[in-house]
Amino acid sequence: MQSAIERRQQVLEAISDRRTERIENLASEFGVSRRTIERDILVLSCSYPIVTVPVSYTHLRAHETRSN
Repeated sequence: MQSAIERRQQVLEAISDRRTERIENLASEFGVSRRTIERDILVLSCSYPIVTVPVSYTHLRAHETRSN
């Protein structure tokens, strides 16, 4: 069983690679509850620019930075 820190790192990598993902998909992929992924995203969003989009189904998007 992986630690919360390891899982959060893998969640961050998944979001960064895919750019958009549903919480339900991440929960299934990592074998945890939807609430666990929600907590992971909350923790990660304190240090990383993660945008959640409240719609009928929840997507997560890595924030894209633009060069000016």
